[in-house]
Amino acid sequence: MNNKVAIIGSGNYGIALSRVLGKNGVPVSMLVRSDEKLDILERNRTDANAQPTARVLGNVTLLTDLEQVLDGSNIILVTAPSKATRSVMQSIKPHYKDQVICLTAKGIEQGTGMLVPEVARDEIQSARICLLSGAGYAIDIANFTGTEVTVAGKPESTAVLKDCLHDKALGDAWLPFDEDKGKFIGRKGHDGSNFSVMESTDMIGASIYGPFKNMTAVMAGIIEGQTGKIESSVVIGAGIAQIMELIKTLGGEKETFNQSCGFPDIFLTCGLNAASRNRKFGLKVGQGESPEAVMKEIGTVEGYETLLALEDFFRRNKLPMPSIFRVLHSVLSGHERPVQNVFDAITMVNRQSK
Repeated sequence: MNNKVAIIGSGNYGIALSRVLGKNGVPVSMLVRSDEKLDILERNRTDANAQPTARVLGNVTLLTDLEQVLDGSNIILVTAPSKATRSVMQSIKPHYKDQVICLTAKGIEQGTGMLVPEVARDEIQSARICLLSGAGYAIDIANFTGTEVTVAGKPESTAVLKDCLHDKALGDAWLPFDEDKGKFIGRKGHDGSNFSVMESTDMIGASIYGPFKNMTAVMAGIIEGQTGKIESSVVIGAGIAQIMELIKTLGGEKETFNQSCGFPDIFLTCGLNAASRNRKFGLKVGQGESPEAVMKEIGTVEGYETLLALEDFFRRNKLPMPSIFRVLHSVLSGHERPVQNVFDAITMVNRQSK
């Protein structure tokens, strides 16, 4: 079967993945949210409000009509934010024809406590769902500098995604990971997309690492803003320990930690020099700015959005909230100052691990 990909979302990540697919020679149709943005992208092949260097390739078709975008596709790539997952799935449902639906958002739905794949399947029970997650900023993906991701789901679905997205010239080898830069790097002298896909059947682990490492990055940023980088590194370690324990409790696989959606993504998002929005958000909040003011400045912060649904998630799964995330929830709810409580939380982690 010839592959055709429909991308729902024309933001940074949608454009970046469209470039990978275009570079790999896969036909792509992308949904653009308005006629105004469509006009800008068709004239300039780039969005000045997003990433000026990330030009939409000529073999990517831009459309504002969802039915036209989905027509003839066998893969639907949803790059909209996590809070839009339900509404996107509702819009897809009348036109769904057994395509593989690949989600890229990391989050938890407020009110239900559902993870992103659960929300998708709640709307389309028969959907063939995959989750794409890993260590890579949109700008690096768009510039083909080297990115490796995990695609989690049933093997017959993840194989279809890999066939489209994976740079076949790389073979099945892992991309090298530069620990100093905290990122994967491409093969030198290689003119492909440098985009590597590793498959996994652990939807639980892939779904948990994304939103919880975002919250860990927020917490690490807050502590750095209040005290310093050394203290924030302790928080990262405690956060990792509690994420891994949560994944184990929910039935996830220990080995997923070694996949791109595990440690490499944690390193990239939470590391001491991380450029992620979540870490920047936490740093500014730790220095005294309000969450609302920071988001107005830097845009959507998935870690904060997830935090608002944290109680719903643990209530849904009938589990106690781990100490690090309980402290973060309390801090950003305005009930606690982080310096007073974070080390108590870390002490609790150490006790539980003995």
